[in-house]
Amino acid sequence: MKDADMQRIEEVIMENIFDPRFGVAQLAQILGISATKLREKFNRQHSEGPRRYMEKIRLQKAVKLLQAGKSVNITYTAAGFGTSRGFRYAFKRSYNACPSEVRKNRE
Repeated sequence: MKDADMQRIEEVIMENIFDPRFGVAQLAQILGISATKLREKFNRQHSEGPRRYMEKIRLQKAVKLLQAGKSVNITYTAAGFGTSRGFRYAFKRSYNACPSEVRKNRE
């Protein structure tokens, strides 16, 4: 069972996840704790850190958008990535494919 702090952390993440400026530092600031403390608390509940957790959520959104036929440029901004380059790198690392390949194979 998640404690109240962890529930609050996840709520704040979901409220801000698609803002490309939102990251671990902003999350910690909103919660009023240090980034180090946030990572420690987060890692106790999840098998990954908060940055990777947020990236996974953004990538899941991106896949849905690409499968719906959205362009890569629209997708990376709508999914909360700050740059096309960062999006493509994260996508390739996670799915071993380029975003455009997923879009082409949607049929």
